[in-house]
Amino acid sequence: GSEFDSSRKPGRKPFTFSLGMQEVVPGFERACLGMVAGETKVSSFPPEDGYGKPSDDLVITLQPGTLPAGAKLDLGTEVKLPTGQVARVVDVGSDGSFKIDANHVLAGQALTYQIELLTCIVPKSKSNTGYSLQKVGLEEQMREAKAANLPQMTLNVIFNHGTEPPFTGKTVDGTSYDSTLPGTWVCAVGGLPLFSTDAKFESGTGWPSFFKPIDADHVIERADSSSGMTRVEVLCARTGAHLGHVFPDGPPPSGQRYCVNAAAFKFVPQGTAVENI
Repeated sequence: GSEFDSSRKPGRKPFTFSLGMQEVVPGFERACLGMVAGETKVSSFPPEDGYGKPSDDLVITLQPGTLPAGAKLDLGTEVKLPTGQVARVVDVGSDGSFKIDANHVLAGQALTYQIELLTCIVPKSKSNTGYSLQKVGLEEQMREAKAANLPQMTLNVIFNHGTEPPFTGKTVDGTSYDSTLPGTWVCAVGGLPLFSTDAKFESGTGWPSFFKPIDADHVIERADSSSGMTRVEVLCARTGAHLGHVFPDGPPPSGQRYCVNAAAFKFVPQGTAVENI
């Protein structure tokens, strides 16, 4: 998949997504395939590629700033969407995001987007260090997470962009957030090696902190204004799993601080091979 800046509705600010990531519905992803920078088109796709069948359980997470004018965030409140349809608020995040259950009104209906493609970045198939960057789809990630019986905290972090409490984090294998054991911190789903203990430092924040990733190709950095401030979110380049954020206040030589959630990782001790898939 490629990365796009696009606009769902005329007049909306562009947003960035990567094809294959869970926040993009299948029909919208397919609608963008083959587009070129500067192109604008209107695309409609059937219910199974949009909001699903009436029997499906559909909950959509919307970020701060996307709440329709006059709508409230109270649980159970019905929100009128720009399409004129109505959805129901089922959860409110501490970061100002909110979830709407559109199943009772939108499911079973076709969906139409107006898409303006601003930029298109063709990704590498392999990183500089030789690891596959082939996208792992959400369904496969969910199967892997279920088979591995990943902790609820991990699921909340990687799939819901959650944050573990400071000074408490553990990787899926039980390694503490403040561990200095030599080794590699790989994505909890997909297994892409992301950080090395060699680049780890004590930031005093209560979260694992690194001054650089193992390979710049292994992480995606994108603007994130979900908390009411502008930050740079860090995601796994293979799965799109949320890892944390990066800040320009780290130590030399990079000056960067990758502040991540331990729950998003599996720790592979030095001397144990990291699987290259």
